[in-house]
Amino acid sequence: MTSEQKLTHFRCVTCESEVYSIHKQVPHNEKPILDFHKEQNCKIEYYTKESRIEYLKSETPSSNTDHLIKSRYSMDWFIHKCTVICKMGFEFSRHDFPQLSKANYRTYVCRATKKGLIQKTLNGLVPSFWVVGLPYDKERGTVTLKGMGVGLEFEQRLRDCGLAHPAIHDIRLKIPTSEFYDNIPNSVPKDPTNGRIFLGEHKLKDYVFAKISAYPKSIEIIIECSTFPLIYDTAGAGQFISMMGEIRGILMSKSYNLDNDIPPAISWIVTEYHFNKDGTSMQYSGESFEITVNEMSTGLIRFYSHKFPNGVTRARLEQVRTPQKSLIDVTTEMIMTDNYVNNRSGIKLTHEQACKVLDIIPKSNTVTNSIISPIVVVNYSPIFNPLSDRLYSL
Repeated sequence: MTSEQKLTHFRCVTCESEVYSIHKQVPHNEKPILDFHKEQNCKIEYYTKESRIEYLKSETPSSNTDHLIKSRYSMDWFIHKCTVICKMGFEFSRHDFPQLSKANYRTYVCRATKKGLIQKTLNGLVPSFWVVGLPYDKERGTVTLKGMGVGLEFEQRLRDCGLAHPAIHDIRLKIPTSEFYDNIPNSVPKDPTNGRIFLGEHKLKDYVFAKISAYPKSIEIIIECSTFPLIYDTAGAGQFISMMGEIRGILMSKSYNLDNDIPPAISWIVTEYHFNKDGTSMQYSGESFEITVNEMSTGLIRFYSHKFPNGVTRARLEQVRTPQKSLIDVTTEMIMTDNYVNNRSGIKLTHEQACKVLDIIPKSNTVTNSIISPIVVVNYSPIFNPLSDRLYSL
């Protein structure tokens, strides 16, 4: 076999995955994607450079060659694919199942949830899920969905996080476009269900990745930077704008330089981000934990242990926010907050404005001199079960 005939790519026939390089690794643990499919005894199809090109040319919405289940997908198949995705450290969502219509996907999710096989981890327009019983490793720490907690240290560690300077990660942006999608080369595969074109995962720096997807009328960008989130201050705002400028350059290179169709980065819409505060005064060495709460006025709040690359584990308090604001508005708010927290000259915020931006847990009307209000835990036990325990602020 010549060097040109060597196997270079693969796809999982069982999971009906896209085509990957044989050596492509999962970003956060540097383990080949291929290994995860092999461990689940998936059927693998390999390609040379030439056969991969031929496959991509022949792949159409109606081509279902080598599908294990052509007429109807079983629940076993659904859970199998969910398991592979979760073992790689990713939550799964509707976007991971282009084979299913939206209605069919919801049916599988509802049935699997009722059976206790999966659990929702993130609400939103496209909710995320996790297979119950698998280690929940999305945030680069080892966390499980059930039966873990921080015991009697709960309130102390929660307050330690509440006093920290905030940061943001898992940032989502949307760019309205009109010509970009139509100018992407026809050789790039399209999702048959919604027309999505995945333009790849791009490493911006260590532990910071950008996933770019194109749709007929918009571009979606997801910035994964949980390990090194952007600090919610002037420096973080500058890094945010700089990264978006770099991504705009990537988009320009893929669109035959349609400069007029890709607006300046400062006008891009920030649709969602995770607003977090990491404990700074105390390291955490106990059992891994996660508690997720749907708070009526502030939405989804998480409190969990987070392991950093240097081996240190700290508690993290996190809130999912959906600003629906332009990049310039979001970064301006970051700069304004920086001036308030660090007592620098510049734009000033009132105490009420600063609390509205900086607080994750809502403050009581009777509390005026602390960042977070007192906490009451209902159904308290030394080991928390996020399915039954509830967290409320006074």
